[in-house]
Amino acid sequence: MAPRKRRRRSPTRRPQATAIPASKPQPAARLPAPRRPVRERPQAPWHPFPLSEILIVAGAAAVVFSIIYGPTRAVAALLCGIAAVLAGTVEVTWREHFSGFRSHALLLSILPVVAMHTAVVLIVGAFTTFPHLANAALVAVDVALVLLLFRYLRARFAEASARLAARGVSQ
Repeated sequence: MAPRKRRRRSPTRRPQATAIPASKPQPAARLPAPRRPVRERPQAPWHPFPLSEILIVAGAAAVVFSIIYGPTRAVAALLCGIAAVLAGTVEVTWREHFSGFRSHALLLSILPVVAMHTAVVLIVGAFTTFPHLANAALVAVDVALVLLLFRYLRARFAEASARLAARGVSQ
């Protein structure tokens, strides 16, 4: 037999890694979680017809029209545009919230309070002089109502979301 030649090690070559001692446990390989069906946005009763979207776009166009032509000539367009955008937006948020798709509790709790506050200020302001102390009291009532409505709407969303989770549908 011929003598073995010794190989020369290059300076950039690293020695082979040593085996990990058996005392360290290896992490278990993670299996991918089973996929649940993804929840789509809830459909409106008039589904193929995009009524809410048309309301929002038409309302925005009416607001732009009223801004271009000025408030003295297009007050009706401004009010109708705001009402159309509000109706389309509230319908979509209401449907998404109560189906458990996405929570809109804050928006849905603020809207009726703003409407109530506006009505009270307009009605009371038409017949009396409104003292500043009453403004602070009215704002305190507004905050309390928003908090109560928010808690109620958040609980309704949690129930609807739990029903979706029970059916195996994720968001």
